[in-house]
Parts: sequence; structure tokens; C-alpha cells
Amino acid sequence: MKKFYKNNKQNLFITLGLLACTLGLPHISLAHTKAKNRKIPKNSISKELEWVISNDPDNICHGYFVQPVLDASGEPILPPKFSSTEIHADSGAFSQTSASKLSGDVTVLQPGRRLTANNAILYRTKGGKYKALFLSGDVRAYEPGQLFIAKTAYYNFLEKTSKLNDVKYRVVLASPNDAASHLSPLNKNQKKITGTVAWGQAQDVKQLKPKHSELTEATYTTCAPDAAVWKLISSKIRLNKETDVGTAQNVRLNVLDVPVLYWPYLNFPLSKKRKSGFLFPILGHNNKSGYIFGLPYYWNIAPNYDDTITPTVYSKRGVMFTNQFRYLTDRSYGEIIGSFLPNDREFKEFKSTAAQKYPGQYGLNDLLKSSKNRYSFIWRDNTAIDQNWTSNIDYAKVSDDYYFQDFGDIPESIAANQLLQQAQIQYHDEHWIFTGLVQSYQTLHPVNRQLVTNPYKRLPQLSLDGNFPDAWKGFNFTWKSQGTYFDSAPIPGVTPNINGGRFEVRPGISYPVNWIWGFFEPQIQYDATYYGLKNQIPNKPSNITRTLPIIDVHSGLYFDRDINLFNTTYEQTLEPELYYLYVPYRKQNNIPNFDSGIIPFTYSQLFANNRFSSIDRIADANQVSFALTTRIINNDTGDQKFRFSIGDIYYFKKPEVQLSNQPSYRDFDFLTGLGAAPIDEHFSPIAALATYNLNPVWSANGGYAWDPNKHQSITGSFYLSYTPAPNHILDFGYSYIRNGDIINNVPLGSYKNNLNQFNVDSAWPINSHWSVVGIFNYNISQKHPQTYMAGFEYNTCCIRARFVGGRTFSNVNQLGNYQMHNAFYFQLQLKGLGNIGNNSISNILTSNINGYVDPFQNNSFMNI
Repeated sequence: MKKFYKNNKQNLFITLGLLACTLGLPHISLAHTKAKNRKIPKNSISKELEWVISNDPDNICHGYFVQPVLDASGEPILPPKFSSTEIHADSGAFSQTSASKLSGDVTVLQPGRRLTANNAILYRTKGGKYKALFLSGDVRAYEPGQLFIAKTAYYNFLEKTSKLNDVKYRVVLASPNDAASHLSPLNKNQKKITGTVAWGQAQDVKQLKPKHSELTEATYTTCAPDAAVWKLISSKIRLNKETDVGTAQNVRLNVLDVPVLYWPYLNFPLSKKRKSGFLFPILGHNNKSGYIFGLPYYWNIAPNYDDTITPTVYSKRGVMFTNQFRYLTDRSYGEIIGSFLPNDREFKEFKSTAAQKYPGQYGLNDLLKSSKNRYSFIWRDNTAIDQNWTSNIDYAKVSDDYYFQDFGDIPESIAANQLLQQAQIQYHDEHWIFTGLVQSYQTLHPVNRQLVTNPYKRLPQLSLDGNFPDAWKGFNFTWKSQGTYFDSAPIPGVTPNINGGRFEVRPGISYPVNWIWGFFEPQIQYDATYYGLKNQIPNKPSNITRTLPIIDVHSGLYFDRDINLFNTTYEQTLEPELYYLYVPYRKQNNIPNFDSGIIPFTYSQLFANNRFSSIDRIADANQVSFALTTRIINNDTGDQKFRFSIGDIYYFKKPEVQLSNQPSYRDFDFLTGLGAAPIDEHFSPIAALATYNLNPVWSANGGYAWDPNKHQSITGSFYLSYTPAPNHILDFGYSYIRNGDIINNVPLGSYKNNLNQFNVDSAWPINSHWSVVGIFNYNISQKHPQTYMAGFEYNTCCIRARFVGGRTFSNVNQLGNYQMHNAFYFQLQLKGLGNIGNNSISNILTSNINGYVDPFQNNSFMNI
């Protein structure tokens, strides 16, 4: 199940809550001891909070806090009321019936806790019970990761109230169980705090009654004490631990002592429980919508329901209202997201000029008829009905063909023109899987983008698959069956309006044999497919049956030897493989193509039983694949150092089945298919792949398919990665797919239709404060950059800022021209408080820079 999101404001107020109720003192025993005199410098708050200046260039705070060793026993720290307490002092006057006065290095000890002061008065009742404790003079309370300092402190044990005056504090931003993990040994008497630390001051702290506290003129920051860039200030904070709710009045955010934000009133959670309230604003700007300002409101409806309401102002468009409702139950989780923008001014202007800019383009009439009221709706649901049955829903709909271009809710690419609308139910047990599916798409046809076809709807699709390994004397049995009704919404002149049903059954049997030195696995399947069609092309049958056997034999040998390279012992393997495939030819030109495509030819295709995806086309085959693999494996660790595989297919009979229904064009598939291999020779392209892990820092991998008959590359990829440390990333990549980027109005077979691109991406620290990120993707076929973005990150003790800008591919218009747009992103993180800015850049960086961990998505702790 997914976890619900937590309010970023809570760190501040949990910290202040600890300040108000950190100490209780039952079971007191007194001991008169002479302790060493301790001098605490008082010339600055840095020294009071025990801040140590560091000259380490990697220390972004230029210092760190220290903490005395409180308990070396390793025992868990118990709540105060369950711990015995001792009080030590240099001198004192004790009384069994009235006040006892202690002075000189007063120390109150509990396991894992220490309280010190210059003077103390311990009050008793007439019956001799402890009543209250008054501390004065440099009052200091220590717990793991915590320090509280006060001028005076008064604790009433009977009424369970307290008051601290002139308070200073620091707290590691971690739960009590985790706070100790952010302490590392410095010497035998002190530990160094390595976690992000919040600190501040308060005029006074009162516990008015049990679990009710009040703070006056309280501050909060995570900056270094001698360089407080930002600070939160509140005139009064009330904390109610009974309800785990707090309130704050007159809250302001100061940056460099200048007020920049103000909240007259806030309520907030005092624990990890979710709490309703306003979140940090969303700020941004782009050339399509102008300046952007959003103010989300988080509504904690129930423990398993929440809702985020976000009004967003677009300076060029108007005000959009977005609502995200999320739910979590014992059996399901999901979300419903809806957005609505009335009277979009920029869209109205776009419509008014469209007839002149895009005359005669497909989709123009739909644009002119579309409403200036814009909306989107998304529903995602996953449900476990019981231990066997599950269901999911993935549904998206927008008001018009231009919604995602304007608001960028999903990546701006051609793929964004297909919005999935799907519901599925599935049953699974040890042997059987049943799937029921209803699937449709909202296909977008913007006039300023390349025209795409409408995919077929599946109304419905029912599948039943079975697997029975070692069912009888080593034989494996399989069963596949599927029934689908396809319906289309055609574009005139592009997609044939052929609808109808398809039903397939495919039983199979195999007999795998494995030895230590090799394997042998024969398999036979029998495929029977029936089509019942509507609106079939004239002179072609509406009822079609296709039956054929699929026979394959996969075998291989395994040889190994020990070798010594650079004083290290490795195991080298040699693994020859043979794969024979026989599928008889069946004429399939009468069968419509609902969902089949050509699979790009790579090394894995050497062992595939069909060169087409799905079953509308089943390729005939009488062929054998030869492959050879060698590996180098470290004998000590078992890690694979190197692998190289190469192979080829020999066609005893040249394949005849094509994807196209145009038999007069023998090479039509080769001229248009994505990474298609030619089928007019006896040998296929030679395919290879390799990986090489030079060391833990450098690694390389790649694959390549070369056609020696036509002297052409079919597919290729190469990636080189240098990663010496987390977020020290430098990647080089190259990819090639023949016919992988077909553009309208470009002749078939032209190199301009090939996907041929080079990319570099990197995330690299320059020093402890500055780092850079960059993405560069160049389209070699089209001779222009596809995407180029660069930016920098600035990191200090309490803030992190990032700016990224560049140009990204937007779309291909209906004339085949590439369209680009400018993109600029800014994010500001106040550590321990929250993020301000556009979060979409986080997704862009993590998806394009392999292995990049975005610090803006995890701001809880920082090592110093």
C-alpha cells in the first residue's frame, strides 16, 4: 500500500513540543558529591549551544554541535517516570519537611539524561513528599541529540506543571528512536552530531496542565548559529499533546532578518499524524502560461482519506482549481485528480489565430469548436478483492487536444497524445491466471503536432493462461487463450475501419532436460485463431480461421576454466547455444492488424518464436540460431566482470509473412518497420551484446545488430558510466534504431527516419556547496539538439537552491517540423521546513540521469 504524504511543517512544532515537555523527575535520591567545575562560555549563542567551528572544507555548515556522552550502557532510554533519578551538588542544606537548597554544579542524572544548574531548591510537602523543583543559573537539559538551556526552570510534580524562562534549544530532526543514530564518537566524553539540527529561542515555556504547553516569542531555524540565513518566529504557540494539535499566532518567515512571509494563524500536527493546513506555495513561470502561483490546502479527512485542494493563478490564463483525493483501505488504494480552469484567456487567443496558422490541418474543426473552459480528470485504483482476485483502474480524460501542451501534467512528447482509459480484473492461483480487460484511449490530435493514428479499443479482452511445470514425468504443460473485441475510431484515409472479434487458444508441451554441463528443451505449441470481422475490406472474408504448430528446440553447453588476471582468480565460461524454430507458412493478408508490430532486431530476437508482437501476425520460420556467450566471473565474490554474446540466424527458408497487407512490396516492412531486419537473405543480421564492469566506478554495456548483406546497422546502443560516489555521475550514451524516428514527408528508407542520437548526462559536485546537473541529447539524423538542459545546485547548512534551464523537444507538427520550447525551473529548500518551487524538474532529472538521487525529495537529514 502507498504511504500518505506528511505535512512538511511538522518538524518545527514537534521540536518545540519536545522543548515544552522533555523532562520529569520522579523517584529522586540525593547525593552530596564534589564535581569538577564546568565553565560554559556565554559570549554568544553559538558557544551556549556548544557549537564547534570546523575548517574541514567538506563541512558545509563550517562547524558542528557536540553532545556529552550521557550513557555508555547501551540500554534503551526509558520515559522519566520509569527511571530512577539522582541529584548531585557541591554543597547543600537538606530538610525532610521543608525546602532543600543545593548549590554548586547541581547535576540531575537519569539513564541517558542529564540536567545541570548552578543552584536548585527542592520543595517537599508537609508529609515529606517531593512537591517541586526550582533551578537557576545556566539550566541545561541533555538527551540524545537534544539540548535545552534556560535561565530558570520550575517543575511542580504534584500539579504536573512547569515554567522555563529565557530558553534556548537545539534538537536533531529525528524521531526519539532515531536521534541517537545521529551521534558519532568524538572522544570518550563527547559525541559529534551529524544530523540536521534545529535550534532556536523562546521567551518562556509553560506547561499549564498535563499535556498542554505554551511558548512565547519562539524562533526556529536549521542554519548554523553564527549564520542564520532564515528563521521562523511566532508570538505564541500552544501545544496540546492530548489531541496532538498545536496552534501558532503571528508566524513570519525572515530571510536575512527581512520578513518575506506571514501567517496570522496556523494549526499543525505534533506527531507524524497528518494534519489539515496550508502547504508551501507553488511558484513558477513559463512562456505558455506566464507567472504561476499556487497555494495548496491539505485536508486530513480521516486516517485513510485525504484531499489536497490547490487554486493556481496563471497570469496569462486565469485561475485553475485542482483537487487530489486519495484513499487507502485494507484492500485498495488510489487517487482521483481533477482540474478545472474556466475561461482560459490564452487558449481563447490561440483559437482565434488557428485558422490562419493551420489552414486545412486535421483537427482544426475540433479546435474551433472546443470550449475555453479547460479540465482534466484522472482516476487510479488498485484493489485486492481477496487472495486470488485483484482489480485496477487507470482512467484519464482532458477537455481538449491541447491540455497537456499547455499545462504539462505529463511529459510533453508524442506519447502524451494517447490517454489510457482502462479497467482490469484478474484472478490468479498456483496454475491459472484469468484477466478481464476493458481498454480505450482518448487520442489527441493537435493541429500543431504530427498526426497519430487512433489505437483500437478492447471492448472487452478476456484471457486465461495456465502453467503446469513438471506435470507428468518431467513434461511441462502450458495453456494460453484470449478473446478480444476490437473497435476503432478511425481517421479518414489513415486507419481502416475494420472492427471485430479475435479468439485464440494455444496449448503447449515441453520437456526440459538439464545437466551440469548443458541443457536441452524441446517444445511444441499449437495456435488456433479465429476472426469474426465487421466492415471488412471488399472481396475479403469476414470470418477467418488460422491454425499452425510452433515447434522449437533450445539447447546449449557449458564449459568453464579458471584464469588469473592481474593477480585475481576468475572463472571464464564458454556457452554455445542452438535454437531451432519451425512455424509453417499461413497466408495472413486477409487478417487485419489490430495490435501487431515489428520487434526491433536485437540479440534477444535470436531466441524469439515470433518476429512480430502480438498474434495478428505469426511469422513463418524454418531457421536455426547460433549463439556464443563468454563470461568472466570473480571466484571470490561471484560478481560478473565481463560478458560478451554474439549470434546469428540461418533461414533454411526465407520468411514470407509480412506486417503489411501489401504483398507486392516485399521490402515494405524493412523500409518502415521499427528496427526491422531484412528477410530476403539466408542469414539474419549479426547481433551482439556486451557488458564490462571495469571496477566499481566504471562500467560499460551495449548491443549491436549489423546486416552484412545490406551493409547496414539495424539497431545499436552503447552506454558508458562513471560513478565514483553517490550523485557523482557522468554517463555517455548512444542509441540507433533503423526507422525509429519516421517523419512525415520523408522518403522511405531515408537515414532521416532513423533514431540516431547521442546523449550525455551528469550530476557532479564542484565543491561542498556547489554542484552541477546537465542533460544533453543530440539527434544526429535531424542534425539538431533534442534536449539540452543545465543547471546548478547550491547547498548550505540550512538551505538548498537549484536552477535548471534549457530547451526541450515539444512535438513534431503536421508538416514534420520539430518544435522546441524553453524551460526554466527553480527550487528552494529550507531544510527542516519544506520546498518552494516547481517539483517537475525533480522527475526530469531522476528519469534522465541514471542513479541520480534527488536531495529535494528527501530533506529530512544531512551529513556534515
